[in-house]
Amino acid sequence: MNCQKLFVLLFSVVLVIFAGCSDSVTSDENSKASIKQVGGCTSAAFKKDAGQTDSCFSYEFHNDLKVQFCAPGNCCPDSNRFTGEYRISTDTIVVTIEDTAANLCKCMCNYNIRAELEGLLLNRYLFKVEKQDSSYRQTLYSEYIYKD
Repeated sequence: MNCQKLFVLLFSVVLVIFAGCSDSVTSDENSKASIKQVGGCTSAAFKKDAGQTDSCFSYEFHNDLKVQFCAPGNCCPDSNRFTGEYRISTDTIVVTIEDTAANLCKCMCNYNIRAELEGLLLNRYLFKVEKQDSSYRQTLYSEYIYKD
């Protein structure tokens, strides 16, 4: 009888653990996004010092969320530089961008990227922008955003 009780208890614990796990908890399953570069090269690539605020990140969050941010990229050609994708996990939105031709020239530019998301359910998110290169992923922004 003791083994049976132990087995039931162990099975219950495992069931509770797996019931709380999920690979991708998406609170906004019906959300849609558009991520694209706006214009061409705007200036030399930016470098953000620790503790410095970045004037290149802005957002509007009413019914939909519109975020504009800067990203460094190779300077030639200066259009259609980036691909973008997003994922929402609980209260975090992660936008990942990748330079489509990272090594064509020996110069860097600053580009404006605009992300528009609709169908978001929460009033507050952590918005992260990551730049994926061939060998590493760099976090460009990690900002809390709030619905107006």
